[in-house]
Amino acid sequence: MQNRGWNLNVKFIPIIFQRRLNMINKFTWLTVIAVNIILTGCGNNSSEKPIEAELKQVTFQLDSAWNNGNAIEFANFWTENAINVSPMGEIMEGRKTIEQNMAMEFSGSMKGSTHKLIIKKAYSVSSTVAVADGIAEVATGDYEPWTSMFTAVFSKNENNVWKIAHMRAYIFYPD
Repeated sequence: MQNRGWNLNVKFIPIIFQRRLNMINKFTWLTVIAVNIILTGCGNNSSEKPIEAELKQVTFQLDSAWNNGNAIEFANFWTENAINVSPMGEIMEGRKTIEQNMAMEFSGSMKGSTHKLIIKKAYSVSSTVAVADGIAEVATGDYEPWTSMFTAVFSKNENNVWKIAHMRAYIFYPD
C-alpha cells in the first residue's frame, strides 16, 4: 500500500476512527471552500479587475484634461449633477459649476499644475455603479506635491460610459 499523505485505509486504524478522519477531512475542505467563496464574493472576484482597469482609464483621461488645463474636457468626466468635494472642503455641485471652478483655477493658482489620481481599490456595486478609493496628487511649480485620499462614486450612463457622480477628497491631519 502506497503512502500518499492521509492514507486512511491502513489496517491498524479502527474503522470508526477512519470515518471520523474522513468526516474531518470533508468538513475541512468544505470549510475552506466556503471561506474562499465568502472572501471572493461568491466567486465574482474576476469582475473587480476589469472594473478597476475601466475606472483607471477614466481617471487617466481626467488627469490629462487637468494637465492640459482644459476645464471643459475635465468637466465632461462628471455626471450632470455631480458633487466634488475638494481636500479643503470646498463643495462643487453640478458639472457646470465644476467646469466654471476649474476654468478659474486653471487660469489662476493651478495654472500649469499637474494632477494624478491613483486608484488603490475599486469596487463594483452594480453593473452601473462603482466606487474607487485612492490617492490624489497635485503638483504646482517648485513646491512639494499636495497629496490627499479620495473616494469616488462612478456611474455608467446610457451610452455605457463611466462618469464621476461624487468625489470626496480628504486629508488626515496628525495630532
